[in-house]
Amino acid sequence: MNGFLTIRNHPDETQLVALTSVSNSGLIMIEEGELRGSSIIFKPHYRVSHPLVANKMPREMSRSFLKNGEKLLQSVSKKSVDGKNEHISKHYKKIVNIEFL
Repeated sequence: MNGFLTIRNHPDETQLVALTSVSNSGLIMIEEGELRGSSIIFKPHYRVSHPLVANKMPREMSRSFLKNGEKLLQSVSKKSVDGKNEHISKHYKKIVNIEFL
């Protein structure tokens, strides 16, 4: 899955964040949320999928990111069409600093 993260950064307003992602399995999704301190909670606002995978799409979904020092925690909660709830967590650790021009 590949994606782009966009942050509307105005000091006097809420920092709105959008995550646009595309997968090679036929899923396009735009998730939106607010940046609050070191966390972001996304809710899907646009989802479209290839007809062959449309029946596997969750009915509800939310994704959050929480930064704690050098670590990043991603949590995903999904509710399937049959009512089953799934929760997945991934932990990331910063391993290198990238120097920009």
